[in-house]
Amino acid sequence: MLVASFTSFVGDHSVYAIFGLMAAAALVPAASELVMIYGGALASGALAGRVHLFGHPIQSHLWAYVTVAAAGLLGNSLGAGVGWAVGVVGGRPLVERYGRYIHVDDAKLERTERWLDTRGALFVFAGLALPIVRSFVALPAGTARMDFVRFFPAAVAGAGAFCFGLAGGGWALGQSYAKLQHDLRYLEIVVVAGVVLAVGSLIPELKDAFAAVLEDGQFVFGPNTKAFEEEAAAYLRVPEAIGCGNGTDAIVLVLDALGIGAGDEVICPAFTFFATAESIARVGATPVFAEIDPVTMNLDPEDVAARITPKTKAIMPVHLFGRPAPLAQLAELGVPLIEDAAQAFGSPVIGGHGIASTFSFYPTKNLFGLGDGGLIAVRDPELADRIRMLRFHGSKAKKTFEYVGYNSRLDEVQAAALRIFLRHLDEWTRLRREAAERYRELGLGELVEVPEDEPGHVYHLVVCRSPQRDRIRAALAEDGIATGEYYLPPLHLQPALAYLGYREGDLPVTEQLARENFSVPLWAGIDSATQERVVDAVRAAGPVPAAQ
Repeated sequence: MLVASFTSFVGDHSVYAIFGLMAAAALVPAASELVMIYGGALASGALAGRVHLFGHPIQSHLWAYVTVAAAGLLGNSLGAGVGWAVGVVGGRPLVERYGRYIHVDDAKLERTERWLDTRGALFVFAGLALPIVRSFVALPAGTARMDFVRFFPAAVAGAGAFCFGLAGGGWALGQSYAKLQHDLRYLEIVVVAGVVLAVGSLIPELKDAFAAVLEDGQFVFGPNTKAFEEEAAAYLRVPEAIGCGNGTDAIVLVLDALGIGAGDEVICPAFTFFATAESIARVGATPVFAEIDPVTMNLDPEDVAARITPKTKAIMPVHLFGRPAPLAQLAELGVPLIEDAAQAFGSPVIGGHGIASTFSFYPTKNLFGLGDGGLIAVRDPELADRIRMLRFHGSKAKKTFEYVGYNSRLDEVQAAALRIFLRHLDEWTRLRREAAERYRELGLGELVEVPEDEPGHVYHLVVCRSPQRDRIRAALAEDGIATGEYYLPPLHLQPALAYLGYREGDLPVTEQLARENFSVPLWAGIDSATQERVVDAVRAAGPVPAAQ
């Protein structure tokens, strides 16, 4: 936010700052190149803030560019005129009096004057159009008494070429940067994990933990992995927790351990990350997509019930965006539940009804690692035993192999970091919940649909909804605010799953939600000023709430 605040301030005062700096740059080096490049980038909309003129923001990026370049041209032209005058009034007498000390005599001055009479306009134009040397043109021209009528038009032309050219270069760089921001729109969420990582004394604590791992030399199945599994199991209130390579492997391992495969069906939402259905397909089973509740964005138990067949071996609810799925209602359907809790570690509600719960520690998650990692919480000791073997090539001790398994282990470095982060998770969750409530207090819900609160919601993301989603996101992007959109196209329309035979219109609630959802910035400890800025930007975009 420091960068955003700085660029916003410069945007508010950019025209005057550019005018003043470019006026000075005609006399002394004043980083005129950077001034104009930055001004062009600001005009392109890539940075926070807008270009203001006479206290009013310039809405058009093109006119902002013209204004920035014109401010530079006027300032540089004024500075050049002043420099010429200083050269005539002060520079010439000084050279005539003290020129002999720098080997300049009357003869050399006369030769310079004659040269400027013939080539002066080209000299001034080229000098002011080029970087670096442009600060050393006006004073010499005045000192040599170049005719002002010939000097000034050439100075204006050279300054114009420089200012419009460099501002144009800044514009192009800004457009490239804006595209990069759009293409990597989830990057801000990753950066947020880094912000959380830097809170308090965690970095020194992490360094000590990593040093201990290096000294111990056990990088796989070491003491930290065992300790983290025990601590996570206690936190989740389950008998056992089993670390693995990532959240996707966690689902695959559970499905495989349950013997789910070819000919079986698993019901899941289509409004979720691809890994949910991918894992089902990976073991040879068939994903069956059910509709979601338009308010909670989680599985609709009624629709799930209608899709149960004799082939249904499990239901896989996703605790989407940190909101617990309706586990009690789904459990009443009599089919085993495998909870995809990748986005909901820390919710006290999860884990009470499913046969297993799977988690991801990808760096964007509420409880995050410093790379990939996963966890499986189980209540059945026999199932836990099979999963432990499957994650290690189907073996208990690397001698006898009872299953064809996988190589999917949580490494010791990740476990050491996760042990530290787990101790802070409740505080981070509290801060996330407070931030979500603050968005409601600031009136975001009057502009777009915001997620309703419930006690177990841990707000992995604050995902809003509006039919004007694309227009709102574009307006926020212009103000330098990153947003995200999720699961478009939804899973039933993904090319890799086309063999399942779904068509557009099969899941209308899911498809509409995929078209309308967007997230707003959220992390543990986000400041109220940032949230106010987000809400103000949404309000300025003029959205209307999505239809219920």
